[in-house]
Amino acid sequence: QNAEALEMVARLRASLGDADAALAAIDVLAAKATSPQAKAEHLWRAAQLLKERGDLDLAVGYYKQILDAVPDHPATTIALREAYLERGDAHAAVQLLEQEIKRTEGERAKAKLYGEKAMILQLQVHDPKSAEEAAKAAISRDPTNADALSVLGDIAFDAGRFIEASKHYAPLVDRIEHVPADQVVRVLLRSVESLSKAETYERAH
Repeated sequence: QNAEALEMVARLRASLGDADAALAAIDVLAAKATSPQAKAEHLWRAAQLLKERGDLDLAVGYYKQILDAVPDHPATTIALREAYLERGDAHAAVQLLEQEIKRTEGERAKAKLYGEKAMILQLQVHDPKSAEEAAKAAISRDPTNADALSVLGDIAFDAGRFIEASKHYAPLVDRIEHVPADQVVRVLLRSVESLSKAETYERAH
């Protein structure tokens, strides 16, 4: 079958809401692709179609095929990680981040991934020890990393180390616009509380 005709079929079927027929055409296009990048492009379209109709498990399968073709495909690594988290597979998301960290060059870029890893380990895996290790790895590469500061602040706060917690929260409060919206209130409240308790402790000692 002519690739141009298949492309038209895929677009037409997708526009008509016939996802199965569109996927079949895209699969043929991917199989006929002459380069890994072209194959990845077709597979990406298929994954997005599946995601739009709520078929996350099949979308994950396509994301994996993309990474087999182009291991450092940036949009796919993010999409696959988000899909893992959406279906509650935090451990798989952490493993994917670890693979990304190994491939990533640049200290700030690595710090960003370590910070994301720390946040998942803290909030979804509930492994504060591993979260702290990841957060410290992020801070050693970028002392301003918001995810890592938040994780370290929370771990210190939960352990009753309020002076330490306040030191981690302070830079976040100074740059509160960079803190994710769903974390702003918690960071502000914990920052105020840790400062208050730290002052009480210092007065008592």
